[in-house]
Amino acid sequence: MANNENLKPIRSKSEARELGRKGGKASGEARRRKADFRKTLNLLLTAEIDSPEWTPILETLGLDSTLESAVNAAMIKEALAGDVKAYTAIRDTLGQTTKSDTDLEEQLAKVNLMKAQAEKAQKKVQVPSEDETVTDMKDPHDVVIPEFWDILDDTEHEHQIITSGRAGTKSSFAGVLGISTIVNDEPTAVVVLRKRHNKIRKTVYKEMIRAITRLGLSKDEFDIGITPMEIRYKKNGNVIYFAGSDSIDDTKGIIDEDKPIRLVMLDELTEFFDVGEGEEELTNIEATFVRGNDEGFRMVYLYNPPKNPNAEVNVWCQKMELRDDVIHKHVDYRDVPVSWLGNKLLESADRLKEMDFKLYRWVWLGECIGVDDLIYYMFNESHIREPEAEQYKLIGIGVDYGQQNATTYQAAGLNINKKRFEGLDEFYHSGRDTGKQKSPSDYAKELIKLTDTLHEKFFMCTSTRRRKDLQRKSSGLQCRVGIMALLSKMRIILWI
Repeated sequence: MANNENLKPIRSKSEARELGRKGGKASGEARRRKADFRKTLNLLLTAEIDSPEWTPILETLGLDSTLESAVNAAMIKEALAGDVKAYTAIRDTLGQTTKSDTDLEEQLAKVNLMKAQAEKAQKKVQVPSEDETVTDMKDPHDVVIPEFWDILDDTEHEHQIITSGRAGTKSSFAGVLGISTIVNDEPTAVVVLRKRHNKIRKTVYKEMIRAITRLGLSKDEFDIGITPMEIRYKKNGNVIYFAGSDSIDDTKGIIDEDKPIRLVMLDELTEFFDVGEGEEELTNIEATFVRGNDEGFRMVYLYNPPKNPNAEVNVWCQKMELRDDVIHKHVDYRDVPVSWLGNKLLESADRLKEMDFKLYRWVWLGECIGVDDLIYYMFNESHIREPEAEQYKLIGIGVDYGQQNATTYQAAGLNINKKRFEGLDEFYHSGRDTGKQKSPSDYAKELIKLTDTLHEKFFMCTSTRRRKDLQRKSSGLQCRVGIMALLSKMRIILWI
């Protein structure tokens, strides 16, 4: 029978925060166990096997003979034999459904109705906590996806890594977390960093402003500044600072002794590895802001994983997961209510899933699909041909230059009779792969060396007299070797 004794007591804000902390810690431990289990399972599934039954079949299909491939093949065999459960498992793995469009629409309508009823009930009953008055701010849990609930109030883990594919709503979560943090009465400051300062205003800064409305607050309650870029809550003076991290010195002046920094967000974390100092820079940022924070300090890292599982940011993430003060949350658009995304977005995702499942996994699911042996994996050995002509009147050299990334020169000669360019030679060097970086002057020497090789191989005449005449011509200026170099966004044409 329902009576007052059966009702759950209304918890104070401090009790709710303590429960959230304990729940976050337990959730983190459980997720690490699941992560270890997944890693072990992935290693077993990708292990190569030598099966007399399946290896010949898989190799004929051009597939690796792994335990995973053999299991999938065995499941298909059972389905062909009439096993309905095997067929159902295959269908569910591919994301197919037996529900009609009418069933899906009816399910969506039920979800929306339940959400509307919950919001209506919340508006009717508002109970103030023991240490503050009632405000119109919505519960942050109501404006973020359920997957983020366990880390919203988690202050146990100092480092919180959030990754996702497209439309995973991690940026929206960051905005809600930032605004709800400074609205609290406790003296607090939040720092939001991006490696490229000029991109802050159109990205994470806008998400913070949107979060004010999402939480049911008025922008009039905040001082929203552009120069300097910050958002300050008028009631208590708590503030969110936005800054770039071109140098660690740029962030030291942000610290306010009266408003200890409780939260540091690093948006688009991949940039800190691609154009920054990576792990070393992150360590320096933590050391800068952790001072004076005995408890409650945390750093939130947001990024979409690169394709390459061996990318520096992915390797860093795997290393961080081994620590007990780290929690890693990965979400994708399937964790988001349909009403938040809209049917058009779902149609776009489904279309890519049908056309290119591998690309779909990276773009929409945020999985590291790998780059294979080549960037353009659609090319194979059948496309590689030896040049047909012995001499070329015009040679073009495409240049892709980089200091941190690889530098390559690709030479092609114009075959006038065939009306096409034919590949002649190439140069490639990556400081990351070899462990030794070349200077710009070294790359210039390599380019000159390549042009000399092309000149000798494809422009020298067979006649001895012609060869001697060419040797007398200083620098071979009469040979008219055309070099087209694409460097940055400038097209340069040199004639030798």
